[in-house]
Amino acid sequence: MKRIRMIAFLLSLSVFVSLFSAPCAEAAKKKAKKPKVVTGTLDTIKDEYAIESDIVVRGHGDGYHVKLVLLAPDGHEHGVSFGLQYDVDALPPYDHKLALLFENIYSNKHEPGEQVYHRPLNVKLKPGKKYHLMLTMNREDGVASAYFNKKRVGVYRNKKMANMPLQPQVEVSGKHNGDRVRADFTNIRVKDDMVDTVEAFLAYPINTASKIKSEIHSNSHVTLSGVLTGLKPGEDWDSAYDRVSGIVRYTFE
Repeated sequence: MKRIRMIAFLLSLSVFVSLFSAPCAEAAKKKAKKPKVVTGTLDTIKDEYAIESDIVVRGHGDGYHVKLVLLAPDGHEHGVSFGLQYDVDALPPYDHKLALLFENIYSNKHEPGEQVYHRPLNVKLKPGKKYHLMLTMNREDGVASAYFNKKRVGVYRNKKMANMPLQPQVEVSGKHNGDRVRADFTNIRVKDDMVDTVEAFLAYPINTASKIKSEIHSNSHVTLSGVLTGLKPGEDWDSAYDRVSGIVRYTFE
C-alpha cells in the first residue's frame, strides 16, 4: 500500500512540475527573441546627413581600406567612417581577411584614445564582390549609424560632431609601400539637411597619395585605384595617415 501511495505521489508531483515549467519555458522563449532588425536606405532614414554607395574592392599587400566618410568642417579634427578593410596585422579573427570597420575619430592628432575602432559585424566578405554600405549621422546629438546591405549593424556617438555641417567623401588607402587597392563606388548618393540628391553635389578629388588616382565618371560613380609609395621606413597608414589615401569629396554646389 505504501508503495502505491508513493507512486501516486510521484505522479502528482510530475504533473505539478510540468504544469509549472511550461509557462516558464514559454516566458524564456519570449525573452530569447532576436533583436529587431533595422533596415534603411537614404530615402527612408531620418538622420540629416548620410552617404551611401555600392562598393567593389580588390587589393594586394599588407593592408588596404575602402570607406565612406563624414567629416567635420576644415579646421576640425573629428569624423566617422564605415568601410571594408584588409589588414594582415588586425586582431584575430579579422586578420588576413576583408572585414567591416567603423572608425570614430575624436581627434586626428594621434593623442592616445582619440581614435576608436569598432568591428560591427563578423561576416565573411569576398574581394571583388559588390556590397552596399551607408553611413548616417543625426545632427542634434552626433549619433552615427552604419548600414551593411541595407541593415543597420552599428550605432556610435561622436558628440563633437553634433550641430556641425558635415563633409561626405569616399576614400581608399594602403598600409605600406607597395600595397595596391582598387575600389569602384557606384550608385553614390549623399544627403544633408538641405538636399537629398547627389545631383546637387559636386565631386572633386583631394588625393594625398601620389600614386593613387581618382576617376570621377559621374557624381554617382567614382573609381579610386593605385599603389602606395613614398612612405619612410617604419611609416604606415596610422603614423602617416595624411599621405596614404585617394579621396573624392562631395560639396554642396
